Amino acid sequence: MSPALYAEFMTVACSRKRKNSIAGTSTSLTSLMCTPKAPVDMPTRQSLGLHAPHVVYEVHLEGAPDIKKGDVLVIGSAEFQIHDASPWLMPPPDNVNLLKLVIEDLSNNAV
Repeated sequence: MSPALYAEFMTVACSRKRKNSIAGTSTSLTSLMCTPKAPVDMPTRQSLGLHAPHVVYEVHLEGAPDIKKGDVLVIGSAEFQIHDASPWLMPPPDNVNLLKLVIEDLSNNAV
């Protein structure tokens, strides 16, 4: 899949909130695009120690935006705690640099 074709999957507008010791939590990255939420597979849940019955998803963003574990991803009016943010390179011939986020729905923790 070419980088341009993969960009067509980035259909969800999102932003990132980060806790600030001076002003509390503030939105500091806006106008980002990510893939739609997808369920996280069991091996990923286990490797991150997410054994409780939480609603956990993964999304991908193109490039390397300043997002890290502990930030909050905002999609529409919903907020998601970021449990993991790791670079992910699509295998050749695509070679698209992505950021994979594992997120937890903060509004509904029970499955």
